[in-house]
Amino acid sequence: MLKRILLIYNPNSGFFVDRAKREIKAYFQDLASRHGQVNITPVELTRGQNRRIKTALADPDLDAAWVAGGDGTMTSVVRMAAGLAVPIGILPCGTMNLLARDLGMNLNVETAVSQLINAD
Repeated sequence: MLKRILLIYNPNSGFFVDRAKREIKAYFQDLASRHGQVNITPVELTRGQNRRIKTALADPDLDAAWVAGGDGTMTSVVRMAAGLAVPIGILPCGTMNLLARDLGMNLNVETAVSQLINAD
């Protein structure tokens, strides 16, 4: 089971617009903790954060990185993670969520968290 998760999210995605930063961590921590002991570390995908995100993605103690946003957010993070061994999970928090749809992710965020936690 996953234990240390980096949550990379786009604060401009519709899902996050009305949520305060502190609420985002608590929301995802609560969802993940329903499935066992999980530590979520959120980081915004905003200008100037690329170096911080790349360093966090390279952490050997990281179990997975979850990307919450739309297709553009996913593309940005996948590029940063290229060549690293960290598994990437998709949380459909964008407008169209085409990649999440193509991969069979549930478009309900709570269900998608459960899918990621229980993935082999």
